[in-house]
Order: sequence, then C-alpha cells, then structure tokens
Amino acid sequence: MKDEKSGKATVNVRPRSFGTVRFGSRSMPALTTALIPGLASSIVLGILLAGFMPQSVPWMVKALIVAVILCPIAVSLWWIILVDPNTLPGTNPHAEENIESHWYGRAEQLSYRIFIGLVSAGCLLASLMGADQWALVLVCVLIAMLLILALSYAFVRFAHHE
Repeated sequence: MKDEKSGKATVNVRPRSFGTVRFGSRSMPALTTALIPGLASSIVLGILLAGFMPQSVPWMVKALIVAVILCPIAVSLWWIILVDPNTLPGTNPHAEENIESHWYGRAEQLSYRIFIGLVSAGCLLASLMGADQWALVLVCVLIAMLLILALSYAFVRFAHHE
C-alpha cells in the first residue's frame, strides 16, 4: 500500500486483540507467549502443592489436578506481566491522568492531613491527662509520619524531575 502524499510504501499494523510482547525489535503475540511460562509455573506449583494434599490419590494425579486448576490463573498473570500495554486496542496512553486518579490523590492528601491532626490532638490529650508513655508513642508516630512525608517529597521531586 502506498501513501498518497509521499508515494512511500506504508504498512498498516492492526493491533491484536490480546496485545503483543516486544523483545527488542521483534514482537510476538502476548497470549501465546504467556502460555509457556504459565504452563510451566502451574506444573511446578502442582508438583509442589501435591505433596501437601492429604488425599490417598496418587501423587501425579494430585499434581495434574492442581496444575489444571492453576493453569488459567498462571497464564493470565504471565500475560499481565509480559504484555505491552501500548499494543492493546482501545488503551489510553495517558491513563494515569484521569479524574479518578486525581480524586484518589486528593483523598490521600486529605486523609494524611487528618491523620496528622488526630495524632497531634491525641498527643496533646495524652500529655494533659498524664499518660506520658502514650504521649511519647504518639510523638514518635508523628515524627515518623513527618519523616515519611519529607522523604517521599524528596523522592518525587528529584526522581520525577522534568
């Protein structure tokens, strides 16, 4: 097929319904690629778990039953690990920038601020009531929370610097 404006040959690549796996410049269907490690891991898990089953069924039969039960789950997990999300039809390349992600971030901020306020109020109340050990524990929790906030701020600022 030739491009009408430039006259160059173009290739129309239709995305596969289950996506592809990229290995360097090669790409392979993701579902068939996930079958091999999925089958292997379900067989290994079947062999490992067959020894823990108390039934009087032969060991190989128990391993085969467990492997058959775990095979769809293992293949699905390997597909999730291996698939390139850009090759799936209908995916959003900027999925992290949706409104629910924004709402979740705001909820995290609000809950963290509320928790800092509650711990601070609990520390004040414990010290006023004479429960010095509880006040010390709450001060340690508050210091740990603020330290985590400072470290996560530094990580976000310097690791994701644009």
